[in-house]
Amino acid sequence: NLTAKNIAISVVSSIVGTAILIGIGALLYKWYKQRKEQDNFKDFWKF
Repeated sequence: NLTAKNIAISVVSSIVGTAILIGIGALLYKWYKQRKEQDNFKDFWKF
């Protein structure tokens, strides 16, 4: 069924897009917190 396939693709792509947005937001939040606590950019990449 083509319609079910299209719905599944759109659901998966929206989930992936949401996950990417959440990941970017988490990175930005972590960067903001790091910058507030200490002005040391290289520590940003240490998770």
